Amino acid sequence: MTGEPQKSKNLRLPSWVPDFGPRSITPISSFLPYHDLGESQRVFMTAGPDRSRSLSAIQFGDDPRTLILQGHLFDVVSQCGEKYPSSDDIGLAGHKNRPILDDWKNMAIKTQSEMYHSSNAKDDAFWRTILTDRQIEGLHFKENAGWNPAQRLPAKIEYIPPKTTKEERDLLQAMEKRQLCLNGRRFCITKKGHFCLLPPTVSKKDVICVLLGGEVPYLLRRTDDQSQDSYTMVGECYVHGIMDGEAVADILAGKDKADIFRLR
Repeated sequence: MTGEPQKSKNLRLPSWVPDFGPRSITPISSFLPYHDLGESQRVFMTAGPDRSRSLSAIQFGDDPRTLILQGHLFDVVSQCGEKYPSSDDIGLAGHKNRPILDDWKNMAIKTQSEMYHSSNAKDDAFWRTILTDRQIEGLHFKENAGWNPAQRLPAKIEYIPPKTTKEERDLLQAMEKRQLCLNGRRFCITKKGHFCLLPPTVSKKDVICVLLGGEVPYLLRRTDDQSQDSYTMVGECYVHGIMDGEAVADILAGKDKADIFRLR
């Protein structure tokens, strides 16, 4: 499900079939070149560390175009920022990214959220969200260091959040040089106040869910108001605070029941 287009797909395929066209944006989930290392290489474990659980078994409906999965309906999209330009748009077309980031930051600062109790907490969560909590080559580790799986940001690290104007300028310059997950995506805030990075085609009232067996959360859209468990797949998400299994801990421990999602 990592092939995610910048525009709505116009294919005669179910929404959960990946689109690996030339304009697909950088996936949030991991790229695994060394299969022998398996799960240890994965950057995120949103559905927990064991992706082979029986709960994550794939099923199909009577209609083979319907994929049936279990998981947890986590939250609903409430606010959406403007789409961040792709790296090509910034470098070749001269599209400005700073005004968009400023608008995103204003969204984050103004939101009333129980998740982030201080301006410093909001600032930290904002930068970690737009960087998908990953270090930047050339800033946090050396450039051209050979293949290096995207490393998570530790609790304390330079530039996150930037403490001075110079640090913020250096951070933004490093971001512009890299094809990051924020390119082509939108900063959004959920109904509960979580900061997230979502696909460009996101709409308010789309739902964020954790699908058992998945590495990252997914954005789904209800097919109609009558079918409570019928959805179309919109794409991958980064949601700050749930990328290590926090949202499904009770389901995996047998303390809660999983939700059913029928993807069409």
